[in-house]
Amino acid sequence: MEHKLMEKLVIRAQQCDSSAALELLEDFTPFIISTARKLYIVNNDLEDLVQIGRLSFLTALSKYDTDREFCFPSYAVNAVRNNYHHLVRKAAEKNFEPGCSEFEHLASDEDIEEDLIRKESREILMGHLDSLPQEDRSLIEWFYFRNGSIGEYAKACGASYNSVVKRKQRVLSRLRKAMSGI
Repeated sequence: MEHKLMEKLVIRAQQCDSSAALELLEDFTPFIISTARKLYIVNNDLEDLVQIGRLSFLTALSKYDTDREFCFPSYAVNAVRNNYHHLVRKAAEKNFEPGCSEFEHLASDEDIEEDLIRKESREILMGHLDSLPQEDRSLIEWFYFRNGSIGEYAKACGASYNSVVKRKQRVLSRLRKAMSGI
């Protein structure tokens, strides 16, 4: 549309001539549709976005100052785009969940490295326990996995208390050496 004709239509539309406003709106509808197709806003389909763009255009038409130095098409295009951008920002703020930030997971009290080291050490220890003779392994299982006492173990095996203590110290010493790589 020619610039002078458009300016006359804008003036007529501002003077409540609905046919002039409709003609301008029809001229800008392809721009509004192409811009709306590039957007995604939750709970809004293309028709909703086109309608919002048309309303933005009509608002720009009513607020345009004909005495300005720049032409109406640039004013209307900027007004429609700015309104769409505002809607996108509003939708993004509404959907933003600060509790799900990636940085929150990074700054956790959980020490992944320490957990991994503990797991690997446990696996190595279990391997060394499996390599122990059956009577030594049962002794360690009694104290550390069943939380039994030395007296109970000595009574169950028919051994003296002191011999069980010495055997326990010997087995733990062997495990310490095996775990430290000596």
